[in-house]
Amino acid sequence: MLNYIFFSIGIIIIFLSLLLIKKEIFENYSGNNLVHDEKYLTDTSNVDSLESIDFLETINSIENIINELNISFKETVDEIEKKYTYLEKNIEKLNTKLNENKKLLDNNINKIENSVELSKLAYKNITKDNTMEDDNYKQEIKEDIIKINDTDSKDEKRKKVLNLKQKGYTTSQIAKILNMGFDEVQFILSINKK
Repeated sequence: MLNYIFFSIGIIIIFLSLLLIKKEIFENYSGNNLVHDEKYLTDTSNVDSLESIDFLETINSIENIINELNISFKETVDEIEKKYTYLEKNIEKLNTKLNENKKLLDNNINKIENSVELSKLAYKNITKDNTMEDDNYKQEIKEDIIKINDTDSKDEKRKKVLNLKQKGYTTSQIAKILNMGFDEVQFILSINKK
């Protein structure tokens, strides 16, 4: 962009120089009481030599070239400004979309983190509940074992076997709790049925 500015300043300086040269030529002819008209200057009957005509034609062609350069320069600058504006708008749109996507990503990450935390808490609660239930179950079994071991009589063992069966224990569980054989527990249960 800076190059275009220097380029345009250079063209303006050249253009002004040519205007000053043309003005000086007009002033030289005005000393002879000639009319300050381009038609007059380009008319061969009123000019002293053919050299001055060639010089004026050269100046006019240079002016035309400079005018064409100015026009093409302005068109080029306008095109560059349009492209710059277009790119600026697209960059703005991309930045907006990028920010929106970042926000969505952050929201999703937060949701996932919250879900993970909730899952961890739920897992801890479930495990804690299961551990408490297992502990309660083990405690009941220990209490039953202690009660059973306190009395050694066979009648007591029979009552304990029947009591455990009523509580829902299986034959193998009763045998383990009472330190009895599986067949012995089955025998006691079968006698009681009769």
